[in-house]
Amino acid sequence: MKISSLLLGFAAILFLVGCGKKVEVYISPSGSDSADGSAAHPFATLERARDFVRTQVGKPATVWIGGGNYYRPNALDLTAADSGTAQAPREWRAVKGEKVRLVGATKIAAESWKPVTDPAVLARLDPAARDHVLELDIAALKLPILTRFPDFFVGGAGLFQLFLEGSRMPLSRWPNGSYTTMQEVTDSGLLPKPHGGTFIYRDERINRWQAALTANELYIAGFWRVPWIIQTVRVEKIDSATKAITLAAVVPQGIGSKYTALIEGTRKGTGRENYYALNLIEEIDQPGEWAYRFATQKLYFWPPKDLAKTELLIATGNEPVIRETDASYLQVSGLQIEGGLTASVEVQGGKNTLLNGCTITNTGGDGVVISSGTGHGVQSCDFSHIGGFGIRINGGDRKSLTRGNLFCDNNHIQDVGEVTKIVEAIKVEGVGNRVTHNLIHDVPSNGVQYSGNDHLFEFNELHNVGLDSGDLGGFYTNDTWASRGNILRSNFVHHSPAANGIYIDDGDGGDEISGNLFYRNACGVFISGGPDNLIVGNQVIDCKKGLHIDDRGVSRGYNISNTRYMKPLLDFDYKNPPWSVRYPALVHVLDSNPELPNGTAFRGNVLIRCDKPINLSGKPENLKVVEFKDNLELTVAPKFVDEAALDFTISKIDGDVKFPLEFQPVQRGKIGLYVDASRLTIPTLAETGGNEERQRPEAVFNSETDMKRSNEMGTPIKAAKP
Repeated sequence: MKISSLLLGFAAILFLVGCGKKVEVYISPSGSDSADGSAAHPFATLERARDFVRTQVGKPATVWIGGGNYYRPNALDLTAADSGTAQAPREWRAVKGEKVRLVGATKIAAESWKPVTDPAVLARLDPAARDHVLELDIAALKLPILTRFPDFFVGGAGLFQLFLEGSRMPLSRWPNGSYTTMQEVTDSGLLPKPHGGTFIYRDERINRWQAALTANELYIAGFWRVPWIIQTVRVEKIDSATKAITLAAVVPQGIGSKYTALIEGTRKGTGRENYYALNLIEEIDQPGEWAYRFATQKLYFWPPKDLAKTELLIATGNEPVIRETDASYLQVSGLQIEGGLTASVEVQGGKNTLLNGCTITNTGGDGVVISSGTGHGVQSCDFSHIGGFGIRINGGDRKSLTRGNLFCDNNHIQDVGEVTKIVEAIKVEGVGNRVTHNLIHDVPSNGVQYSGNDHLFEFNELHNVGLDSGDLGGFYTNDTWASRGNILRSNFVHHSPAANGIYIDDGDGGDEISGNLFYRNACGVFISGGPDNLIVGNQVIDCKKGLHIDDRGVSRGYNISNTRYMKPLLDFDYKNPPWSVRYPALVHVLDSNPELPNGTAFRGNVLIRCDKPINLSGKPENLKVVEFKDNLELTVAPKFVDEAALDFTISKIDGDVKFPLEFQPVQRGKIGLYVDASRLTIPTLAETGGNEERQRPEAVFNSETDMKRSNEMGTPIKAAKP
C-alpha cells in the first residue's frame, strides 16, 4: 500500500509539473517570427506561434492573435500535435476588443487594373459599361485558377471569387438578380440517346451573345426539370430565326418540367422553367459586376468605387482557411474568417474542439465542415454571404449507433448558397448530433437537412427559407425507414410560404415532431407516407395546410422489393442489437404492408386559421392506419400576447374551448439565439426582416404536386436532393 501511495503521489507531481503555468503566445501583423512571442515582442505568423506551442508539451496554452488582416494563401493546419487535453486545453483567440481577419484570398493592387483597349472586347461590352469596365491580367498574377468551365456542372465549378471592401461582387448575370423562362421545349434531349436539349427562348437580347457562343463562352444555369436542382450547361447553338437554344451537354433526365407529359421523348414544359445566363462580358451592365474570359485569362470588372481607396480581394485557393486534422481539446474564438473557394473551416477526426464566437463570411464554398470525430461544436458564430452550406456536420456510426455528439448551437446563419445555389444553412448526417438555438433566415432551399439517427433539433428559429427553390422544408429529410430516433422539438418556422415547416419526405420514418410552432408557411408538418412518425402537440397558424399525410409508398413501391429501403435495414442488421433494442418498432416494419404509413400518429395538435387544417392525400383505405386524436381546429384565433412581435402565447380564448392534453405551448423566449460570453446582443425582428416575406411568388411550389405527378408517372422516388 505504501509503495502504491508513493507512486500515485509521484504521478500527481509529474502531472502538475507537466501542466505547469499556462503558456501565452502573441501574434501581430507587425510582429516578427524571430521575436519571442511575448505580448511586447509578438510573432508575425500563425505558423510560428503554432510551432512554438507544439514544444510546450502537456501545458495549457493560449495563442492571442492581435488585430489586423492575415492574408492566407494556404490553410493553417492544426493536427494532433496541436491538441490539448481535458485538463490542459489549447486555445486560439482574438485579443479582446480587436478585430482579427483571417482571409483566404489575395489582395490585388489598384495599379494592376488597366483600361480595356481590345476593340473586340469593347464591341461586346454594353454601351453603358464601356467607359467604366477595367481589365485585370490574371495570368500575370500567377494565381491558381480554373482553366475552363466544364460543359455541365453544378455550383461554381471552382471559379475564383471577387470581394470589394468585404462584399462579394456579383458574377455578371442576365437577367440581373432574377430569371427568364423557357417558352417551350422542342427536344428534351432524351431520344434516341441522351444529348443536349433544345428550347425556344423569349427575349431578343439573347441574339447579342453570338460572339460568346463562337468563343465557347456561353453558359446558362437553370431549373431544367425540377424546382430543386439548378445546373449549368454550355450553349452549343443559337438559331435566331427560330429563337431556339441548343445545349452542348446532356442534362440528366432531360429538360422540360417533369410535371408535363412526355410525348415521343420530349416534355414541352410549363413555360415557367427558370434559367439565366452567367459570366458574359456582354452582361456587365451595372457597377460591381464582373466576368472572366478563360481563353485570354482576363478579368473584366465595373468597379463601384475607386480601387485606389478600397481593399479588393480575389479568392482562388482550394484550401480552407483553418484545417483541423485529428486535433482534440482545441478552441478557436473571436476570429473573422473569410474567403477561400472551399470551406472556411474543416474539421476531421479528433474530439472536443470548438469554434466559438467567430464570424464566417464571404466564402466561395461552405462555412464550416465537420466530417468526422466526436464532441466537436460550432457555437455562437455568425455566418453570412456563404458560397455553399453554412454548416455541415457528420459524426457517429450508424451500424453501431455510436453517437457523434457534434453540435451547432446559438449560431446566426443567413444568406447561404450564393455560389452553389440549392443548399442548406445546416446539414446533419450520422448519429446523435444536435442543432439547438440557431437563427436561420434568407436561404435558397431547406433551412436544415438531416439524415441518420437520434439527432436533436430544438429551440431553433427559421424564417424566409426556400427563397430560390421548391418542394422543401424548414427542416427536411428524405432518408429511409432506417432513419429513426430524430427529435424535432420546440422550433419556430415562419414567413416561408414556399416551405413546409417540417418535411419528412420519401417514406422516412420514426421521427418525433413535438411542440413546434409554424406560422405562415405552405404547410406545418408534411409527412410523405413514412411509418412510425409521431406528430404531437404542435401549433400551426395561418398555413395553407396544417398537417399533411399521404400514401405515396403504394404507388412508388416502398416495399421489400425496393433496394433503397431494404439495403440499409440489412446493412445495419436491424433485427438484432443494438438496432432491435433501440428501435423495437422497426423490427416489425415489414410485417404488414410496409408501403403504408403504419404507426404514424397526429395527436394533440392545435391548428389555427389554416385553409386546410388536415390534408389527407391518397386512398382513404390506405390512410386508415394513421392515428388522428385530439387535434383542435380553430377558424378564429385566440388572443395572443403579441402577434405582431411573433409572441403566440395564448392569453385569452372566447367560448368553451379545451386544449388537448398533449398540446405543448411554445415558450417563445427559449427559442432562437441567447446571450452568452461570445454573443452579447441578439438581432431584432426588424434587423433580420423576421416579420416580412421575401419569397418570389412564382417560386412557391406545392409539394403535393410533385407527389401526384410522380405517382402518375410511376416514378419510384424523386430525383435526389443535394
